[in-house]
Amino acid sequence: MKRWIVLIIAGCLGSVTALEMALANLSPDKKGNENHVYALTQNSTLKVDQVWELIENARASAKTNQSDQPIRLLSQAFELAQTLEEQTTRNSLLFTIIAEYGKIGAYSDAIAQLSTISYDTLLPDNQGYSVRMKGEVLLTQAYINQQKYEQALSYAQNLELDAAKHRALVNIITGYAHEEQFETAIPLSQTLEADSYQQYQAQSAMLAEYIQRHEYDAALAYVQGIPNSDNKDSIARSLAEAAWRSGRYDIALESSQIITNLSLKVTILRNLAQALVAVGQQEQAASIVSQAFEMSKKSEEFLVFDWVKDFLATGQQNQVNTILNNLTGANDYPTAYNRFLLANAYLNQGQYREAFKYAKLIPDRILLPLAEYKDLKVELFESIIQQALEAGQYEFAQEVALTLTHKEDQVKTLQIIARCGIEMGQTNQAVLSLNQALSIAKTIESISVVPERSLFWIEPNASLLIPIADDYIALEQKEAGRETLALAIQSVQNFENQYAFDIPVWTKSQVLRQIGKRYMELGTPEPAANLLAIALADVPNLTSNRDIIQESLAIATAYAEIGNPQLGLEIIDKTLPLVETVERKSEQLSLLITIAHKLIQWGNTAKGVELLNTASSAMDTLESDAEKIPLMLSKIGVYLNLGEDVEPLTRQTLDMILGLSSEYEQSNHLTNLATVLAQDKSQNLAPKIMARVPNQLDKTRLLLTLTQTSAAQGNLSLASEQLSQALTVANTLDEQQRDELLTNTAASLANLNELHQSYRDETWRYNLATDIAQGITNPETKATFLIKLALNYANVSDSLAAEKTLTAALEAAKKIEQPQQWQTQLWQTMDVALSQKRYDFIEQVANGLGDAIYKTSLLRQLAQKYAIAGNQPKALDTLSQARQIASTIENEQTRQQALAGIIQQQGGW
Repeated sequence: MKRWIVLIIAGCLGSVTALEMALANLSPDKKGNENHVYALTQNSTLKVDQVWELIENARASAKTNQSDQPIRLLSQAFELAQTLEEQTTRNSLLFTIIAEYGKIGAYSDAIAQLSTISYDTLLPDNQGYSVRMKGEVLLTQAYINQQKYEQALSYAQNLELDAAKHRALVNIITGYAHEEQFETAIPLSQTLEADSYQQYQAQSAMLAEYIQRHEYDAALAYVQGIPNSDNKDSIARSLAEAAWRSGRYDIALESSQIITNLSLKVTILRNLAQALVAVGQQEQAASIVSQAFEMSKKSEEFLVFDWVKDFLATGQQNQVNTILNNLTGANDYPTAYNRFLLANAYLNQGQYREAFKYAKLIPDRILLPLAEYKDLKVELFESIIQQALEAGQYEFAQEVALTLTHKEDQVKTLQIIARCGIEMGQTNQAVLSLNQALSIAKTIESISVVPERSLFWIEPNASLLIPIADDYIALEQKEAGRETLALAIQSVQNFENQYAFDIPVWTKSQVLRQIGKRYMELGTPEPAANLLAIALADVPNLTSNRDIIQESLAIATAYAEIGNPQLGLEIIDKTLPLVETVERKSEQLSLLITIAHKLIQWGNTAKGVELLNTASSAMDTLESDAEKIPLMLSKIGVYLNLGEDVEPLTRQTLDMILGLSSEYEQSNHLTNLATVLAQDKSQNLAPKIMARVPNQLDKTRLLLTLTQTSAAQGNLSLASEQLSQALTVANTLDEQQRDELLTNTAASLANLNELHQSYRDETWRYNLATDIAQGITNPETKATFLIKLALNYANVSDSLAAEKTLTAALEAAKKIEQPQQWQTQLWQTMDVALSQKRYDFIEQVANGLGDAIYKTSLLRQLAQKYAIAGNQPKALDTLSQARQIASTIENEQTRQQALAGIIQQQGGW
């Protein structure tokens, strides 16, 4: 693959590098001269790129079956890499070269090179791995990949460091298990330190092989044979979880009985019961819950009311009634918490009216008395309201909202109801709820704000009125919106600015500006201009000149946005003298650059450039580059907007960034630099600057930031080009480093860490995240990322993208050698999808699964959800599909259990 690099040789930009020419033209006698190419690379300033050229040429030579040439080239690459000053890049390259030795079977050469590296030479972000240790583990794996187990074992047992030896042995044990040589793997695992993490890894690997083959009876026998230890409990838990996902509830139950830790055992039994309920086998689930309940009584953490949810789920109403008889009428914390548990138990069963009976009796703030946290009672009420709304019970939802004690909570929950009405197209219902919210909000004078324990202030009811006005406007109730905004203005004008530790946390001018924006959205600029005038008149009441300057600039900007930049310029003229009073010099200069930018934007270019020059001259007085760099970046942005040549300034800034001692600060500033470079309309500057960044990781980050910025601006063609460059550079990174960077970037972009939230109006995020994911090479990482992304597509109703992404996820999953963690992630994602009622998506997943056992289990869960929802035809059809798939299961016992369970499930309907 071509790498995106810019090489300047002898002052010229060449399409063929000097190194490539040397390699192409070496005579037979010179090819044996290792110093020929090495001397050339020593004279170049682009050593990183040249190391990669050597690696790629070694790969090419290996493909043509040249015996000695690949080894010579790798040796040259290794020696050159060792001369690199930048530690992160050097260490990553050294490991990559060792990996290349292993791929071509040059074990003795790799071992010799590894012996020259200290165990203290760490890989970047590799959780304690050194280059040497990971190289030794990788070489062990290379032996295993070639089926050379005896050599692997001999090599591993003679490693100098015990930690390396143990990790290498885990790989060997895993290899034996993968080859079904359990008679060798099991005794070897017992040579590892008892109850150590490495022994747990080895045991988990063997269990995973049994599970992958669906040999659950053999897996159970293996777990039973493990000596009692904490590891045994963990392995037994893993078997139980895997077994019930495969429909082997008998194995799951027997495995849970192995566990000696009481708390863990009870938890696993309760989870097993839930799994049985999910496929309609309530009777067996009830028996397991009863067993777990009796066990839990021996625990110090036993809470009888916490078991109501289990008894309700398994239809044991008599047990529920017995527990309810113990509920007192007291208003103390224990009783309140018991009511909280009861309400949640009923919510879990969709019985929101029963939940409300107990929730409304909980005293305010008793569950969580700290003011900075939301009251758990309010959260409980919101969940009840949400279920009532899903059932179309708007009147009951309003009843629940109005039962809350605090008016502020009533207003906010009524707004939840209104917004649900907006989403469902129930305009009349939404307006009714907003009217109620407005009526209550009018009676509130102020609200308390407590973001953290030592920080608090009060605000007027405008903080409630403005969101209500927004909802009216969204409903096209513009007159109601205007009237609500008028009330907010009156509220603001009757209130004083609020401070915390001398910092303004609420100001009249700021809120009046926000209201002015609403009037602009309503198409009425005159009230907006009036509000800005009122806001400007209040600015001098702020206590610090810094705050006065910042708020004045914000108002000036607002005037420009409503078409009056001249007034904005006048405000700046009056504000400018105050800048000199700001105490910190760097802050002064930052304000000057901001003002200069505004002046240039609004037509006073000469004055803006003059201020910019003043700020530039004063920067030399700053003590540190860390203070100068943000100012330099701001300057670059302003000059770019002017169309000036900023390459010298950008190079100077880059050199300052690279000179920082902190790699963390370097990365942050480089990301900010990329954001600035995205403003360059010519797009000529970025490649020139990229060529000067020595660290490939930082170069990749820069390109990914440029890609995101271009995509956010709607320039998808440029974003695609930049992403292609980013992925090319990413290929020069260590595989783990590359995958972590790409995965973290894409996950953050698509907000995949929160599967309950979606970007409905910014689907470009998902599209770009999908493209970034194509660069992920680890199949497990890729599949895990894509299955989550597919669910997000389903959440924004893009079924075609969801299906396409899901297909890619399942294709990647086929390449996973040890799929246990992937299967766990798949089931966790399905749990989320089931809770979100994304049944079409779950059906897509089921259709894409090749494993008949997992497919049967998922279809049974889906059928049960349809049955509970009252969709009997769909439930029967889905269960029929499950029956057909179950009949193809190869393992006799697993097949018979699945078919019997399906009969029992349908009988329960």
